[in-house]
Amino acid sequence: MAIGAIPKLTHMVIYVKDLAKMERFYTEVMGFIVSDRGAFPDPDAPENIVFLTGTKEEHHEMVLFQNDETNMESQGQQISYLVEDLDQLRDLYHRVQAEGITEIETCTHGNAWSIYFHELEGNRLEIYARTPWYTPQPFKVDIDLEATNEEIRRLTEEMCRAAAGFMLREDREAKIATLLRGKENSRRPA
Repeated sequence: MAIGAIPKLTHMVIYVKDLAKMERFYTEVMGFIVSDRGAFPDPDAPENIVFLTGTKEEHHEMVLFQNDETNMESQGQQISYLVEDLDQLRDLYHRVQAEGITEIETCTHGNAWSIYFHELEGNRLEIYARTPWYTPQPFKVDIDLEATNEEIRRLTEEMCRAAAGFMLREDREAKIATLLRGKENSRRPA
């Protein structure tokens, strides 16, 4: 039996107690740069989420999420996987449904289309496909994966272009590459 697309592991969300301390550790010790930050799910609340990356291709390879009772979604962490496109995402969505998992969240983050669910032992998973756009994070709007690819793309692009800070993914990657070069150069001995 052919299984279909195999998703690629790309990032994790870890819940932290001291966001500032952990951001310092992952930027100063581990060498990541901050690619975004904000408050989630309430954008008017104090900052509680930091996105980190060490590569221009991935908006984030790690997310630090302030651990408190209001945003702790599971006892474990979140593991995220990348697929090539909406068709592969939809295929995995249907495979997860066929496994009997019924609580599946489908959304766009502007820079990605995602499904979220808890696998058979309760670990939270995200499977996503990239979009050609960048929207400052956190950003999340529900989508219907039963819509056509064209409808999903059109609606996502409209939302992204309406958001402050919108840019094409390639422009965002160039910006991150510049930040990474600056960080690398600052670590070289004089």
